[in-house]
Amino acid sequence: LEAVADAAPRSKDAHFLVEQVRRRLARQITSRVAERGVVHALTLERPAEDALRQSLGQNDGEPTIAPDLDTARRLISSLETRASTLVAAGKSPVLLAPTDLRKPLFDFMSRFVPDLCVVSARELVPGTTIEPAGTVSLNP
Repeated sequence: LEAVADAAPRSKDAHFLVEQVRRRLARQITSRVAERGVVHALTLERPAEDALRQSLGQNDGEPTIAPDLDTARRLISSLETRASTLVAAGKSPVLLAPTDLRKPLFDFMSRFVPDLCVVSARELVPGTTIEPAGTVSLNP
């Protein structure tokens, strides 16, 4: 509540306020996704990021992604494969995403990878070690 009160004078935009709250919850978010201070995170390849940004839109005022069917299939397949590898190794599936894509990407992907955590670097405690655990790409 304090984070909302502090950020509200700058903007009344709900998405901005949510991001400010998530930044204040960095300790809790980090503890949820880190194992012994290390986040084993999947990342997006630059072409995948670019394709997702091009498909950004709005639905009822909420940012959403709506990639074409082929792009969506390749992205889902890549993420499912990488996430299942993490789960098989006993790790939580975490996707480190840019701030502007975090929420829409979570909304889109959580239907296909239910235990997926999508976080941005800004939501992690400074100094958290991020260990790359794979790259999500559009390549088959």
